[in-house]
Amino acid sequence: MTIDFKDLVHTARTDKAAFAHIPRAECVDAARSFIRIKREEIQQRHQNGESGADVVRMLTEAADELLRGILDFGLTHVSNRDTVLSHIALCAPGGYGRSELN
Repeated sequence: MTIDFKDLVHTARTDKAAFAHIPRAECVDAARSFIRIKREEIQQRHQNGESGADVVRMLTEAADELLRGILDFGLTHVSNRDTVLSHIALCAPGGYGRSELN
């Protein structure tokens, strides 16, 4: 059974010690499951008449949530999380940028 991605992100943000015991493979599976389910939900909404602009917005939000969550996973191994966050930028090259999918 795959652990829910949002639950894992919450754990990574709030309980580093508990998150440290979660196998990497579980995190990867949860992230894959999250984005697959989101895409299926968005596709269904599009087939039910959701506008193209709304579909792009939902895809963007799903990608943003996935990337922020994965960053949180990585930051659990850093002792000075806030300092690191104040000095880095999360960049996703490709058809993704400025909070909009192209």
